[in-house]
Amino acid sequence: MTHQLKALTIALASIAIAGTIIPAYAGSFERALRKQDPRTRAVWVCERLGLQQMKKDSSLRKPDRLFLDVPVNSASLASNTLTGNGQIRDERGWTDLSFSCTVSADRLKARAMTYTLGKLTPWEVRSPKP
Repeated sequence: MTHQLKALTIALASIAIAGTIIPAYAGSFERALRKQDPRTRAVWVCERLGLQQMKKDSSLRKPDRLFLDVPVNSASLASNTLTGNGQIRDERGWTDLSFSCTVSADRLKARAMTYTLGKLTPWEVRSPKP
């Protein structure tokens, strides 16, 4: 078997494996969502959409974690809109934010999200030298 044929075989096998794993993960997320109350479902799907959007925000540096219910149970769900405060983590620290997120009627999909970034709390807060 030539080197190119081996590489092609490995690439196709990887695609086939990924094609079965990703839908399985997506299905497990939806199954977990269905076990939650409507408000929790809204928080989870909005966190997922929000992190995708914030990864594209040039004012953040490699964001990797988003919490939309800070302090816990403070987000408000009215009709199909979740609003409240949260925090996003990036390589500089945690940044406060306020948000509004529209979800589907069954709360299984986030439709749109807007947010406003607030104060950054850096990882290291240095005290002034004496």
